[in-house]
Amino acid sequence: MIRWHNSCNPTNANNKIFSQPGFGLLSGLQHRLISLFDKMPLDVADEQEQVQDKKGIDKVHSREDSVEALANLELSYEQVRKELTNKWLDYEKSCFIYLYRGGGEPSNTLAAFDLDGTIIKPKSNKRIPKSATDWQFFSAWTKVKLQQALRENEARLVIFTNQNGVGLKVVALEEVQQRIELVTKRLNIPCTVFVATEKDEFRKPNLGMFKLFTRAFNSSMKVALDRSFYCGDAVGYPSHSDADIKFAQSLKIPFIPPEKFVRGVKPKLSESNE
Repeated sequence: MIRWHNSCNPTNANNKIFSQPGFGLLSGLQHRLISLFDKMPLDVADEQEQVQDKKGIDKVHSREDSVEALANLELSYEQVRKELTNKWLDYEKSCFIYLYRGGGEPSNTLAAFDLDGTIIKPKSNKRIPKSATDWQFFSAWTKVKLQQALRENEARLVIFTNQNGVGLKVVALEEVQQRIELVTKRLNIPCTVFVATEKDEFRKPNLGMFKLFTRAFNSSMKVALDRSFYCGDAVGYPSHSDADIKFAQSLKIPFIPPEKFVRGVKPKLSESNE
């Protein structure tokens, strides 16, 4: 189920997505999505998908509910993309999606990034930001190199970030959302941001956020992973995690850590040790 946040409330007169004729029917789009499920095994395409949440409670989702939710997301993306507006959406209350300036045009080439420790870092030099405004770009060259990479690779900017602090109630969702809004505004590049807030299939290194992107936010365009790349700082010891490099290895997408990205080093495939 899609939920709109803050200024994105569907009751707002400026939000026309939910008032479009036939929005509640979606039969044609559902049929197309079901055919995609039949061609490609996806987690949410199971007749009954069981996902263990952090309290150990099984959440059961039917195939019909998942297809309708994905269809709603795809319709929302197409509408927001045409209007070049900014919108927050969520999927299953554990993956939040921010479309900045329409979210970007569909593309088979991605420049994908982690957020914290990659595009930005805390100004306070703390590991965890103290507030929505406690951030600065990772490097003075971050924005320039990012723009250069998008231009040279004719790529679309997508950000995948774990924010488990929201699920653990140690940081407010609104604070994370505000920080993302400020960062994307400073970048001023159309992009889509995925935020995983629980320890579930969306949290990296799991591929849930990427799968959701391909299902509902790229107009059915297949991603050429060999011509795309992913940049993240979680590469294992001495880093706080190995989620980013394992995410890239699972996708089989060229990978680069942020300190090399800002120096202009080219991404490369990283083989898993497993």
